[in-house]
Formats: sequence, structure tokens, C-alpha cells
Amino acid sequence: MISTSQEPISRERLVEILAEITTVSAADIDDTVTFESLELDSLALAELLVAVENETGGHIGFGLDFTPATTIVEAHRTLNSALTAAQASAG
Repeated sequence: MISTSQEPISRERLVEILAEITTVSAADIDDTVTFESLELDSLALAELLVAVENETGGHIGFGLDFTPATTIVEAHRTLNSALTAAQASAG
């Protein structure tokens, strides 16, 4: 597993971003929380992706396979995989 310092975005920062775009406190967002329980709609999901891109300087686009049942740990893994792949293809 990649260490947090090498990840394009940390889980903690992802949670902070989610807290900023939802009405849920970061303290209430753990690894088992789903997008559905955060009431993330397609606009909020787009806002999340743009915020992650702005934070990391990477481009991930909107083709990720997120569903309402996607958990934070799954989203974190998927985002980091997409960002790592984007960095590899750019460099």
C-alpha cells in the first residue's frame, strides 16, 4: 500500500473536502460512510472531483465508477488510482 505522504490526496483531505461540500462534519465521515448517506448528488460529485483536481493538480475527469453505495475508503482508493494513472500518462 502507498504511504499517505505519497498519495496524490490523503484520506483526511478527502474527508475535509467532503465536509466542505456537504452539511456533514468531518468527524462524522468515516471509511464506511457512503455517498448516498452524505446525500451527494451528481452536482456535488462533480464539485468533489473538481476540488480534488484543484488540490492535486491532476486531471481525473468524470468517468469514475462511483455509485450511491460507494464508501469513503473506496472513493479514496479510486481517486488515488485515477490520479496516479493520470500522472503516469502525463509524465
